[in-house]
Amino acid sequence: MIDHKKYKAYIFDLDNTLYDEVKYLYPAFSSISRELDIEYRRGYLEVFKFLKNTFDKQGRKNLFDRLIIEYDFSPEIIDLCLQKLRTVKIHGKINLKKDMKRCIARLLSDNKKLYVLTNGNIEQQKNKVEQINWNGMKENISFYFANEIEPKPSPAGILKIIADHNLNKEEILFIGDDEVDRLAAEDSGVDFIYGKEFNFS
Repeated sequence: MIDHKKYKAYIFDLDNTLYDEVKYLYPAFSSISRELDIEYRRGYLEVFKFLKNTFDKQGRKNLFDRLIIEYDFSPEIIDLCLQKLRTVKIHGKINLKKDMKRCIARLLSDNKKLYVLTNGNIEQQKNKVEQINWNGMKENISFYFANEIEPKPSPAGILKIIADHNLNKEEILFIGDDEVDRLAAEDSGVDFIYGKEFNFS
């Protein structure tokens, strides 16, 4: 059993670890649907429901290709969809998961070092960071974008954090939600725990 409190440094995954990614994706789908309604006179609600339901059932792979087929759109809409996906602005910001908000505050009060290492398109991931309400804690967290280094499950991002901040592997805990996070931690020689198991209560 891992003692969550013994570490000096904590590396968090972002999507579905610190916040629920659908809180970013659904507004992005809404923005895409509104733009397609304006440009192509497609029903906003119908397109939004298609994107949301298809994502919920089948995931993100080829999502926009499926949209093109379903509504006989021109392939050129891919650029529009990606632009909206990567730059959407969320009204009111996205909240951290309650448990994670509490844990981060506790770790910072204990003078722990905190890092975020996230996979994905760099522009999109940086936009997500800006759309999240960090409750004044953002300036105390160092953010790393794995696609600038090498995406997880490669350990390269973790190893860069270790090198940049002169950390010892045995003093680090990686918190994630996916197998790629666990593998990255394993291959870099640091301990790992799933976010749902990480709390101080």
